[in-house]
Amino acid sequence: MLPIVIVAVILSAIPHAPQDQGGGQKDAGVQTTAPSRDSITVPDGTPLTLELENEVSSATAKVGDIVQFKTAHSVRINGLAIVPKGTAVSGTVVQVKHSRRLSRDGAVKVAEEELILPNGELVTLRQAKSGNKTSKGKAKEVGTHLNEWDNLAYADAGVANVAITLGMLVTKGREYVYQEEAHTRVYVNGPLHLNRGALMKLQPPPYEGPAQVFFAMRQGKTVKLFCGEKFVHDVFHHVRLELNPGNYSFSTGSPKEESVRLEVREDHQYLIERIHKKLFVRDPEQYQDEIDELSRSWVGDNDFTSASKENSCVQTSRP
Repeated sequence: MLPIVIVAVILSAIPHAPQDQGGGQKDAGVQTTAPSRDSITVPDGTPLTLELENEVSSATAKVGDIVQFKTAHSVRINGLAIVPKGTAVSGTVVQVKHSRRLSRDGAVKVAEEELILPNGELVTLRQAKSGNKTSKGKAKEVGTHLNEWDNLAYADAGVANVAITLGMLVTKGREYVYQEEAHTRVYVNGPLHLNRGALMKLQPPPYEGPAQVFFAMRQGKTVKLFCGEKFVHDVFHHVRLELNPGNYSFSTGSPKEESVRLEVREDHQYLIERIHKKLFVRDPEQYQDEIDELSRSWVGDNDFTSASKENSCVQTSRP
């Protein structure tokens, strides 16, 4: 396995917090004192998923190379985005081992230590969820990799065992290649106490408009979507419904699959996923990234806000 450590530095143009004359940083939203009613606490060990943006190979990597990451998901607490999705992060290659004879595989280590919050404050990171001394600085894999052999001649199934053994003595090991979109996970050194008012100023404007329900199908098979007893769409990937506020029941029409109920409100967006032949209503706050993505790339669209009664989704009793 390719060992990795991470030293994360945000590349996006976010200004650092100003410093006072004594060299310390002025308060820009991070509080080191005990939490108050006006603060939001980021717990110690809060996970942060990074996504690799450029391929890394033990065959070509050099110490000092910059490795680009971005946050794969937003970090949200109490509905507020602490670290937005897509935040640019960089790591630095600190050690490279190329493949060698005796079938010794290559390896790359990338270092990361800190992250810059949108308010300009630094947050230190670590590789393991636990914060004990033995967990800090451990090597860690970036994500799924491909194994590339320099010489496959000895691996023929018809070669005798003795020949294979001799071949291993002179054959180089594998070079590891990590592809784009590989994921790695790091953890926040905390707890951090962030000023709620400062965070509110950094949030995107809330959604305003008709109630929207997105359906994301995570299986490559078309299913029928019903609102109550009414058939509304054949769904292969995803579809969007615009509805009047109220209580609704959704199903695939299959007697083997349970329906789900949802209370929708004006100026709100919702997500229902179908995974392993079952529908799940997701928490809009925790799945806001997915909702934002679907709102930009939806396939089917159905507006029932002004439809006639016979063509509209029939509302149910309270869920």
